[in-house]
Amino acid sequence: MTRLVRTATSQHGLLSTAQIRAEGVSEPAQTRLVAAGVLAPVRRGVLRLAGAGPSWEQELMAATLAPGPQRVASYRSALRLWGLRSRDDALEVSVRRPATGALRGIVVHRSVDLEPCDIT
Repeated sequence: MTRLVRTATSQHGLLSTAQIRAEGVSEPAQTRLVAAGVLAPVRRGVLRLAGAGPSWEQELMAATLAPGPQRVASYRSALRLWGLRSRDDALEVSVRRPATGALRGIVVHRSVDLEPCDIT
């Protein structure tokens, strides 16, 4: 559990269910942790540690951790993360085409040339 807490700390208090499973925590155990208030659902496949208050950064991180194709913060959201923008704009992520699927409350841009070397 210590490794999961460290991971969550580096991800604004969030963990994906895949990350939790990778550490050997079964789905029934995850359900018990949610029932006990140790974890709280944020969006499908993403849970928040108790005590981690919601934030703009956390919402954006949840969008990148949600199941599906790899997503990265982009456009105005990326500018805000780099301190180049301070407004509360829409949450924006990019995904490499031909990925499909929408995320509630998130603007998803589809890129034909999103490469690992473009991601920081």
